[in-house]
Parts: sequence; C-alpha cells; structure tokens
Amino acid sequence: MITRFTISKIIAFVVGLLCLLIAFNYNTKNSFSINGSAYGTSWSVTSSEFIADHHHKNIIKIINNIDMVASNYKSDSEVSVINDNAVTTEFEDSLGQVEITLEALEKFPDFQIICFFSNTDAGGKKIIERINKQENFLKIPNMLSTDFLSLMHYASLMIG
Repeated sequence: MITRFTISKIIAFVVGLLCLLIAFNYNTKNSFSINGSAYGTSWSVTSSEFIADHHHKNIIKIINNIDMVASNYKSDSEVSVINDNAVTTEFEDSLGQVEITLEALEKFPDFQIICFFSNTDAGGKKIIERINKQENFLKIPNMLSTDFLSLMHYASLMIG
C-alpha cells in the first residue's frame, strides 16, 4: 500500500525534475552577457552558456587591467600626468626634492622599496649617486615596460 508520505515524495520529485527541465530549456535558449566600459569605450562578453560569478569577476578584472595599461597612454590619466611632469626645469633643486622623498621613505622600514634610477638629464646623475647610498632599497637602473607593468600590479604604492 502506498502511503500519503510516499505520494508526496513522488510529487515533490516530479515537480523538482520539471523545474530542472524548465530551467535547462530556458538557459539553452538564452544568451548571457556582461557589459562595461573601459578606455573610453564600452565592451561586451556574450555567451550561450551561463557565466558564473567567478568568471564574471575574472572577466571584469582582466578588462580593468587592460584599461589600466591603456590608460597610461591617455593624456588625462594619473600615470600619464606623473610621466608628463618631469621637473627638468628645477634641476638645481632636484637633489633636494629627492632627499625629502628619501627621508619620508625611511619612516617605512617594513616596506620593500624598489627604486628606479633617474634619467641622466639635468640633475639625474646626482640623484643616482644619492640613491646608490641607500642600503635598504632594491636599485634597478632600467626595466622592460612589460616587467614594470607587472611590478606595478603588485605594488601597494608608487611615488614618482
């Protein structure tokens, strides 16, 4: 004899299967997309398969990284402003400016400080000589731009 409990379990099972079938058919007929903006334009990723949250976050992270790299070439980006404003007109005081920065950095002994050499323009040689006196810095004369961007990805702070 079939009890009410067994009948309710069978009905719940059938309803559950029916819900799964409806969801499967719905998802196979739809497309899933993620949209956003980067580097002054818009982007879109569309898939016939469901885009899980972790994939969604990774896609946005990748697009944002591309936007960060590309923003170096936009005139109004922070990186570009820093790169465009070398203080070559104040070369007499460039060593004094570096001294102030180095004194400030010495207040953070727990930080790993990576220091790139200055250009060999006006005042640059004196700056390089001063940086070479720092014992707690990792000193790098130059670096490929791809390696620099990789380093910047992991840096907590950039001073320049």
